Amino acid sequence: MPPTPITKGGMTNTVTTEPFTVDSKPRTRTTRIEGNIVRRKQVPPRDGSQRALCLRHAEGCDGYPAHTEGGHLIGLSIGGVDDDRNLVPMYADFNQVRWRAFERRIYDDASVEGVRVEVDYVGVDSPMPQVFEIFLKKDGMWVQWEQVLMNDAPTPIAPTINDAAKALIDSAQKAIDGGWTAEANVPGAGGRLDPSAPRHYALLDYLYFADTDNLMKLVLALGLTWKGWTPGLGMPFTELQRELIQAVNAYKHGGYVTSDQSGTITLAGSTTHAPHVDHIVGKTQHSGPNLFSNAMVITSTENWAKGGSHFGSGAAASASSTTTGM
Repeated sequence: MPPTPITKGGMTNTVTTEPFTVDSKPRTRTTRIEGNIVRRKQVPPRDGSQRALCLRHAEGCDGYPAHTEGGHLIGLSIGGVDDDRNLVPMYADFNQVRWRAFERRIYDDASVEGVRVEVDYVGVDSPMPQVFEIFLKKDGMWVQWEQVLMNDAPTPIAPTINDAAKALIDSAQKAIDGGWTAEANVPGAGGRLDPSAPRHYALLDYLYFADTDNLMKLVLALGLTWKGWTPGLGMPFTELQRELIQAVNAYKHGGYVTSDQSGTITLAGSTTHAPHVDHIVGKTQHSGPNLFSNAMVITSTENWAKGGSHFGSGAAASASSTTTGM
């Protein structure tokens, strides 16, 4: 198909597409897009209704392949249009880390006047890109800049847990098995936790409130960096809390971070199977505390199903709310 200009939000790109089929059904996918560089510090919110062109058809949309999300071939911050012809399925980590790094390098290089991306797909009947060729325009001349292969399919998350860490986790679990609870030992915790919910990570509360020395040893044994946090109502879990929770989770599930809800093994770089550390008693609606006893690991899909924020990187939902101390 001939190149077609598309203009949205004051941005113009030129797009080339081609027909292909999925199960004998006609589809169209973007093979090339180019545009002048327009550096924008403030990018308007993207249109959440857009879906990659290769997924659209007369009856609706095929839906993104597993572990992928819509990635802009030309980033909105450098002049890309927010249009389905500028979107292709990308693995979450590829889109949010590697591709974003390319966009930042282009944004920071004042000599770049234009960008063109050419896309090769996995097969003649596939919506999945495999190779991206990036061309840059400098001094009016186009030059090939990078050729990028998207082959980093999501993999199971398996934190390294050495024998010292395992021994510390086992020791703390004995205290929980012996009857230690947050309600009885943490001021303000009573009535703030679901008494019927499993306490998969209560052993970390025990370490925090009753055995700080061994908590520090556990952080060190796991190769993590100590960053303190303040227990409170309506508070998000910190990065270190999430790392500790995932480590305990993996130890209890044969080495892999696994959903406490469904038993699904979570995947690094996945949009649908990323691990979310979620509050059992909701943080926003019910001021659930950021105690480990109130934590569970679920997949991103399971979190979205219950109304959680849609984060492709797998970070736990962390919408702000009024904070009340324990």
